[in-house]
Amino acid sequence: MQRILERLLRLQDASRAERSATLWSAVTFFLVLCSYYLLRPLRERIGTDLGPDRLDDLFGATLVCVTLANPVVMALANRMPSRRFVPLAWHAFAACMVVFCVLFTGTDFHGAKDMPWDATPVLVGAGYFIWLSTFNVFATTLFWMAAVEHFDTGQGRRLFGLVGVGGTTGAVAGSLVIHQLAHLIQPEHQLLLAAGCLEAAVFCFLRMTASCRTMRQQGGGAPAGVRKEPIADAGVLEGMRRFVRSPYLWGIGLYMLLMGAMSTPIYFQQNLLVAEIVPDRAAREELFAVLNLVGQSFVLLLQLFATGRVLVFVGVGAVLLVMPFTTALGLGALALAPTITTLVMVEVLRRGAQFALDKPAREVLYTPLSLEEKHKTKAFLDTFVFRLGDWCGAKLQVSLRELDAGTSQLALGAVPIAMACATIGWLLGRRVRNHPG
Repeated sequence: MQRILERLLRLQDASRAERSATLWSAVTFFLVLCSYYLLRPLRERIGTDLGPDRLDDLFGATLVCVTLANPVVMALANRMPSRRFVPLAWHAFAACMVVFCVLFTGTDFHGAKDMPWDATPVLVGAGYFIWLSTFNVFATTLFWMAAVEHFDTGQGRRLFGLVGVGGTTGAVAGSLVIHQLAHLIQPEHQLLLAAGCLEAAVFCFLRMTASCRTMRQQGGGAPAGVRKEPIADAGVLEGMRRFVRSPYLWGIGLYMLLMGAMSTPIYFQQNLLVAEIVPDRAAREELFAVLNLVGQSFVLLLQLFATGRVLVFVGVGAVLLVMPFTTALGLGALALAPTITTLVMVEVLRRGAQFALDKPAREVLYTPLSLEEKHKTKAFLDTFVFRLGDWCGAKLQVSLRELDAGTSQLALGAVPIAMACATIGWLLGRRVRNHPG
């Protein structure tokens, strides 16, 4: 039975130290994403309450917030190893959850679409939307910054799929809890539960880094007995400098910018469809939880049976072709049949492509880079550049709505973007394919 489980999880060729590091990484990622998915349906419900006309402002404010927070994260990375600055950041996010717990008590978002910006429900709802979007970016980015620091390219190809399984299982667990309790649990209780998950993630992260250190020592990556951990001690703006000078990093950034711009139109269509078809606010949150649950369950199946094998045998470049074309096809399907059923099918397929294939493949792209590039340029790309893509996509949606353009025009316009994105992904995969490790 043990050998069957090891083969299923692709651990049969892993050393004992690799297994320990991978499993602790998976558990940590489980708790981080469980924390986020306990709160995501509430964000989607509030976004629907605020209305589609405010979404571009919310995405723009999220971009500003991420941009301002990024130098703070870089300054922490400048002064201490990831084992110390990642828990500090997660403690801060957990404290914010407690603050929103207080703000949500007694706040009613019903009718927020017609309220002015300075109304308390609008301010609290917009603040929560922006904060949770920022949390989603930084919580996962900080985790993967630490992961790519400790795993080499070969280990990333073999083991990042299993780490992703941990995160997906956490997403399924968080979505399942909200699906079952959407009509019973109050938003403030969701926030406290999520804060508890994130604090547990801090404990597991410390065990993860200890296991990764042992793995590196046994693999010759760090001398035994040396206690000082590496610090990316270049300047706070070093990530942007290295990005500007490196065609390889430009390629990663352009890929992420285009993917962000292509993903936002589907989010707009989701917002419009749900607001029109599902009038009950609690039912909307339950629907969003179902979307998360079904989508992440599909991701979990792919990660267990496909991700590791596909990355090893098909290659990173081929895997990076999947997400652009899946998004373009999803937009086309919504243009032809704008229904809840179509939305569910598109979201399930997109999440499978994104989290089971595209995300692990993108993380492998960072494994050959230096520590400064892993810590600083990766953070710059995962935060600012990706959210810039979201904002560009949102502005495009608002412009098209003002021109009375339909979803069919949007789907047609996504085709050249998908082609460009897929070409860049293929070239990046060829660059990393022959890297040793």
